[in-house]
Amino acid sequence: MARPKYVNITLLDGPLATPVTGGLIGPYHEGTELRLICEAGGGKPAPHVFWFMGDKLLKGIESSAEVYNLTGSVGSELKLKVTREALGSKIVCKVANEAMESYLTAFVQIDVNLRPVSTVISGEKEVVDEGDDIHLVCSSGGARPAAVITWYNGSLSNPLILPPARHISSLQEDGTYATISQLVITADRHHNNNMLYCQATNEVTQNHIQDQERAKYQLRVRYRPAVQVMERWIAVNQSDQVSVSCAYQANPHQLLSIMWFHNNKLVDMSNPKYKMIAGGNPTLTITNVTKADSGNYSCVLTNQIGHGEPDSPSIVEVQTRPRVKLRMDPQSSIIEGDERNVSLSCEVEDGDAAELTRV
Repeated sequence: MARPKYVNITLLDGPLATPVTGGLIGPYHEGTELRLICEAGGGKPAPHVFWFMGDKLLKGIESSAEVYNLTGSVGSELKLKVTREALGSKIVCKVANEAMESYLTAFVQIDVNLRPVSTVISGEKEVVDEGDDIHLVCSSGGARPAAVITWYNGSLSNPLILPPARHISSLQEDGTYATISQLVITADRHHNNNMLYCQATNEVTQNHIQDQERAKYQLRVRYRPAVQVMERWIAVNQSDQVSVSCAYQANPHQLLSIMWFHNNKLVDMSNPKYKMIAGGNPTLTITNVTKADSGNYSCVLTNQIGHGEPDSPSIVEVQTRPRVKLRMDPQSSIIEGDERNVSLSCEVEDGDAAELTRV
C-alpha cells in the first residue's frame, strides 16, 4: 500500500483548465456555476476523493485510472453553484486510502459578489403634518460590493427619481456591506398616501430586474383643507333661492368649523334667510334673494391642522324684474281731429332685462 503523492485542484472554464490549488478565484456573481476538478495520484490502492465546504459534504463525480506500477490516480469533478454560503468559505478536496491515517487535502477559496438583501425603510414618525420635514432611512445589507440605493416617489413603472440622499456603506464581519441612505423631504398634501420606494442595486442585480431588492413606505401627511368653489358664476331670479358650495380635501377630513363670507363680510347664520348643509360638500342656501344678495361668496373651512379657503369666489348675480316708463311724443295734449301722429315708447328704467320681449 502507498499514500497518494499529490492532490491538486483545477478550474475548468470551457476548454481552459487553470490550476487553482491554495488560491483565491473570482470574484464570481452569486448564481454562477463553476466546475472544479480534484485530482490525486500515486496512491495504492487508488484513494477516494471527498469535497467539503466547511463541514458540509458536497457531491462530486469520481473517476479513477490505474497506471503500470499498479498505483492509482483519481479525479473528481464538482459542479458548484456559487451561493452566499461560499463567501469566506474554503472548498476543500480531501483524499484518503487504506495507507493513510489522515486526509491529504487541497483547497481553493472563492471570492463572491452578492446581491443586496433585507432592504427596509424606517421613519421617525408614522404621520407628519404638511410643512414638516419627513426623515426616512433606507437600510440594505448583505451586498458585495456595496449597494447603491435610489429613492423613487410614485410608481416604479414610471418613477420620479428623488434628489440624492446621504449614503453610508460599511464592511461587516462576514465580508458583506451594509448601506444606509438618509432622505429628507418637506411634506405637502400631495404626499399623503403616496408610496415611496427605495431600491438597492449593485453589479450583481444590474442585469436581473427580478432580483432587485426594494422596500416601500406609505407616506401619511395631515394637512389643512384645500378648498375650491363648485360654481364660479350663478345667475338667479329675484325672490328665488340659490345655493353655493365648496369642495375640499383635508386630512383629517372632519371639519371643526365652516364660515361663509359675502363680499368679504361674515354671513350671519342666525338670519333665517340663510341655510347651511355641513355634510359632504359644505353648501350655503340663500332664500328669497334680492338685489342686495348679489356679489362674491366664499367659504373658510377649518380642521385640526388649520384653515383653507378657495383662490376665487362664487359670483352670484340676482336678476330683477324690469321697471319701465312710458313716453309719448308729443307730450302735450292732442285735440281730436288734428290728425297728428303720436309715438308711444316703453323704456326700461331699472332691472336686468337687456331688451323687452313683450309690452
